[in-house]
Amino acid sequence: MMNNHTSQDVHYAALAFLAGQDALHADRRAMIDQAISHLQERFSMSEARAEIAVLQALGEHDSCRRQEYIDLSLSTSFLLVIVDPVSGRKRGITLATLMGLMKTPALSAEPLPSTRHLLATGQLVCSAETQH
Repeated sequence: MMNNHTSQDVHYAALAFLAGQDALHADRRAMIDQAISHLQERFSMSEARAEIAVLQALGEHDSCRRQEYIDLSLSTSFLLVIVDPVSGRKRGITLATLMGLMKTPALSAEPLPSTRHLLATGQLVCSAETQH
C-alpha cells in the first residue's frame, strides 16, 4: 500500500479506475462505490476523502470531451460561471437555480456525498435511477 501520495496521485488513480470500469458498469452507483473502495485500499485513505476524490474524478471523466468549462475565478459560493471558449459566451447559474434543477427526476436520483452511505445501507431510497 502506498502511504506517501499526493492528491494528484489519487486523482489520476480515480480517473484510471473510472475509465477502466466505465464500459463494465451499467450501474453508475456500483461503479462509484467500487472506485471509492479501490482508493481506500490503494492509498489507505478514509472513505470520506476517497469519495470526494472519486466524485471530482467523475466530474472530469464525464465532462472531458466538453469544450465548456467552469471559470473558478468568476464563480462564487452562490454563482457558477460556465464559459464556452468557442463563442466566448459566459453563463451564470445561481445556487437557487441549481437547487431547483436538483429536484428534477434525473438529478434527484444522483447520490450526493452526504447521502451515499444512507443509500448503501438502505436508509434512503432514490425514486428513479439515472441512465448513463
